[in-house]
Amino acid sequence: TPAGLGRSQISSSVTAGTNSVDLAPEQAQNSSEYVVVYVASSLVEQTTPVALAISDSSSSVLAVNFTDKDLDLGELGGDIYWEPSPDAAEVAEHVVYLAAGADGSTRSLIGNVTAGTDEIHLSPDYPQGIYAHVVVYARSLLVEQTTPVSLFI
Repeated sequence: TPAGLGRSQISSSVTAGTNSVDLAPEQAQNSSEYVVVYVASSLVEQTTPVALAISDSSSSVLAVNFTDKDLDLGELGGDIYWEPSPDAAEVAEHVVYLAAGADGSTRSLIGNVTAGTDEIHLSPDYPQGIYAHVVVYARSLLVEQTTPVSLFI
């Protein structure tokens, strides 16, 4: 709450004159809706904190499309397209992989493209091997998202 009820401390106390604290990427939000800051002296902590509403968003792509244009069995090639997220303000790039699982497990990098580019080329004769999915992750300046959008190939 803005009043700091049910709070949990995310950083150790900082010295006077410090006006910023870094949150680790992928910090669990849980049910928190605000970041609150208290001023404290050696005697007492302020009773009413300053509060800032947390703004969090998901920037996953909406759909992934790929048609294999390679004519050889067990080999892939062609263009991979995706529909960008409508909330992509924090997206710096998209990272595209072939993966064994829809969750991005056991993956091989196809490449990275800057935000605003919604396709990447997979060169012909790429061995499919164990890969059954194309997965696309959004990446901010801080971190790659943990859950990709996938397409079964």
